[in-house]
Amino acid sequence: MEQLNLQSQNLTIHYFSFNISGSLQKDYLRKIAFYLFESFGFNSTFKRKQLDQRETFFSSDKNSYEVIFIHYD
Repeated sequence: MEQLNLQSQNLTIHYFSFNISGSLQKDYLRKIAFYLFESFGFNSTFKRKQLDQRETFFSSDKNSYEVIFIHYD
């Protein structure tokens, strides 16, 4: 049986979102960001929406993807 995946179907994801309820510590988000950085080549940014502050977690010029963690106060 043929395994279906994004590549076999010529599909591309341009945007996806996670809505994580509850209060997460920034250190926990940094662990998620590191996993995405190491495994899939995502640069990552943490943003406080209300204060309009940004902090880069992980970044490389070689990476083509980006994830932004937005904290809504």
